[in-house]
Amino acid sequence: MLKVGSKGDKVRQLQERLNNLGYVLEYEDGIEGPLAVDGHFGPVTGMVVQLYQSDVGLAVDGVVGPVTWEALFGPIRPVPVVNNLRLNKHGLQELIASEGLLLKPYRCPAGYWTIGVGHLITTEEHQTGTIKIKGLAIPWKPGITRQNVEDLLSQDVGWAEKAVNAAVRVPLTQGQFNALVSFTFNLGQGALLESSLLRLLNQGNYDAVPEKLRLYNKAGRPLKVVPGLVTRREREIKMWRS
Repeated sequence: MLKVGSKGDKVRQLQERLNNLGYVLEYEDGIEGPLAVDGHFGPVTGMVVQLYQSDVGLAVDGVVGPVTWEALFGPIRPVPVVNNLRLNKHGLQELIASEGLLLKPYRCPAGYWTIGVGHLITTEEHQTGTIKIKGLAIPWKPGITRQNVEDLLSQDVGWAEKAVNAAVRVPLTQGQFNALVSFTFNLGQGALLESSLLRLLNQGNYDAVPEKLRLYNKAGRPLKVVPGLVTRREREIKMWRS
């Protein structure tokens, strides 16, 4: 049995598991971060254990006995897919508005050839001089059309659509799905999976999402509010509420 005051490898294993499940902490400056994996079962670890117990319907006592341990580390049970959505036309246009697009090839800040909405030209595309868009080989060096850009983005955003469909366990409207795809396309699947936004949403707390989205408006070292990210998050909130 693990409780406040316990120490050792079992506690460290517990802390790692809670982090992997997305139980992050929110600090005073609005930044979210993981639970410290230090092998010490302090009050903060106990609080996170209570959150987990509440989420999965266990007795909320902050103590990790056999039942809580089994729930955390027992066999993984298949979870039914609740959503099977794709980004619609409106969501695609909103993503383009947030990301920006260029019809001619250009070098990104890292020096790689890019086109459309941040599509990095692959080695094969360099060799052939074409990009496969909807099954057709489209020459990219002279530039591509707006329709090509939209079709290419529809292909490129597929990983973010799959990430949202797989992670969210409650029904979503099309607007809510569009917002989460934009968020995930911008910040990555890891940011979605590790966010308290996702944990609260999967508890059915839809109303918590807008304010959680607003937390992700900073970048750089040290972190500073970026006006472009503020605008993007507000776009996503508007989609969420549509």
